[in-house]
Amino acid sequence: MTEEGVTGGIGYYMQIHYPVTPTKLVEGGIEYWKVTTSWLPGVEGYGDTAFQALEDFQGNKREWFLTCLDKGIEIPIPISC
Repeated sequence: MTEEGVTGGIGYYMQIHYPVTPTKLVEGGIEYWKVTTSWLPGVEGYGDTAFQALEDFQGNKREWFLTCLDKGIEIPIPISC
């Protein structure tokens, strides 16, 4: 098994569902989308469409996880009801 699938590895965290909030914004007459989650402070994604913003968010989330794993920072896990 590679590190990708090991509990606590990047693959493990990328499989976890983090609820996201897509928001359509308008600045200076330009519309765009922003995706955030309250579970991962500072992780955001932007794009011309909600889908593009979600893709950007996923890439930024992966980088955030890698930084946390590298520095030994605890990664929050969403509570499911």
